[in-house]
Amino acid sequence: MEYEKKDIIDMPEFIKGVIVGLDELKAKEVFGEKANDPNKKIIQITWENSDLNITGTDQVNWYEKGKVLPRSKLGKLITKYGQLKVGVVVSLLQNKEGFYKIVLE
Repeated sequence: MEYEKKDIIDMPEFIKGVIVGLDELKAKEVFGEKANDPNKKIIQITWENSDLNITGTDQVNWYEKGKVLPRSKLGKLITKYGQLKVGVVVSLLQNKEGFYKIVLE
């Protein structure tokens, strides 16, 4: 199979996405052997942009309710978007590797 320059699509730097899933996982389930603390609880956020037909994930550390640190990734996410739940619209920024991540600030 051969690919040419015309096969490369141009993706916008900023897009909107909708949270479609929230899963409580252990770090080893997401990061495998690269996990620093394999048993650490994390929340995996799944988002999608139906206009561009793309889906992605982002992860944040899990905290007990009432103990979320304001400067943590979860704290920034809640501060910017309100309650973390399915259906929330989030802003996404394409990083230098070409992956979209949720904008926190």
